[in-house]
Amino acid sequence: MPLVKARDVRSLLTGKVDPDVLHVMEALAEQYTLMAQEITAMSVLLDQLINTQLQLTDVATHLRQGIEEFRANRTSDKEDGDDGQQY
Repeated sequence: MPLVKARDVRSLLTGKVDPDVLHVMEALAEQYTLMAQEITAMSVLLDQLINTQLQLTDVATHLRQGIEEFRANRTSDKEDGDDGQQY
């Protein structure tokens, strides 16, 4: 449904409907516009949240891989008789 602005409702219905009905319809159109703006802002925030979550997941994956590699290297060093100290 296309966005209907209060001024469009007013210009289309002035003189065609009861003024009280026109006032209510203008108010509804105004609320509809505000809700559409808020939904758009919320969708931008949600998109940012999803991007941040994907980045955090990627960082966690890299950290896990790094820890696993570190542990594997420590285990292989101990098996080789190297205690990790350099002289």
